[in-house]
Amino acid sequence: MGRTMPGLSDEDHSHRDYRLIWEHTQSPSIRHMRDPKVLDRLVRDIVAVFTERRAIWRKWSEEREKFVLSLQAGHCWAPIDDIGTYLNEMPGPILTPVDVEQRLRDQDALWEIPEVDLREWCEAFYLDEESRGTELPAIIHAMQDYVAAEHVRRMNHERDERRRRRDEVQKTKEYLFYSGADCGWTRLGESPDRVCRINGRLYRVHR
Repeated sequence: MGRTMPGLSDEDHSHRDYRLIWEHTQSPSIRHMRDPKVLDRLVRDIVAVFTERRAIWRKWSEEREKFVLSLQAGHCWAPIDDIGTYLNEMPGPILTPVDVEQRLRDQDALWEIPEVDLREWCEAFYLDEESRGTELPAIIHAMQDYVAAEHVRRMNHERDERRRRRDEVQKTKEYLFYSGADCGWTRLGESPDRVCRINGRLYRVHR
């Protein structure tokens, strides 16, 4: 396949597993993508990358790894010190704040939340639930659920807004056309033809 995932260099170890999947999806052949032998090789490559990563981070027990992997389900935020405290209650050597931060960064476990309002919501939610005594994993998973649902809601809203604007533009063109004014290319009703009026002259492109 030979192509590189946009934005990632060949030396970027933390994204090699993502690159393997991306390159697999670039195959022009659906039959090739579904070939059991090809899929088996892809799985082996991903497991090899994960095993190599585990070998680098020697302080991370299976229990700690399981918690970190659970953070990949969606966007979330939590103080590094609080995460470190929670992880240090699990079996394994003591983790420093740098241990925790860099391991999470390598795993892409805590993603940045670009929306300021969502980041502020996460911070307020975290502090409120922590004051109630809610356990850290429960706080994070609830946070992930909310942020993921909010992203879907916003995407749907933006899609509906684009559709509404297109409909408004279409209605404006139709109004201009039927009123005899000049208008840009457009379709009328269910007709596949495109029409426009320029300097009072009517043009039509048949489909």
